[in-house]
Amino acid sequence: MPATKDSLLDNFFKSFFKVLLTILAVLLSLKALLESYGAPLFIALLILSILVCLRLRLRRWPARIVAGLLIFLLLPALAAFVSQSVQNTSPITLALVLASISAGAYFVREHRQVRKPETVKTAGAERTPVVPPEDQQ
Repeated sequence: MPATKDSLLDNFFKSFFKVLLTILAVLLSLKALLESYGAPLFIALLILSILVCLRLRLRRWPARIVAGLLIFLLLPALAAFVSQSVQNTSPITLALVLASISAGAYFVREHRQVRKPETVKTAGAERTPVVPPEDQQ
């Protein structure tokens, strides 16, 4: 039996249900993340992912989804690892690490700043006297 072409109504319902299932999957995923992280952390991560998408000017949805997944999955794991590592270190080591990170951030910032080229300094200013016009003397 030859394959029949789907009608316009069938195509509409197929695309509608694909969109509906995608929205349902996203909402269920967000609900699971909300339950696992808690409301304040979830909202903070959501705001952070929106800011990242705006700051990096991510226009395509796959790039936005990857950025959101990285923020929602890797950032809490990294925070847990760092907090566990910080609890087991001495305060002096922690202060040295924070100072070195601060100094490194300063040097990176200074390196990235755009500077104007230095002006060539002349030997001295050329001055010409300003005399009043002869009719005022």
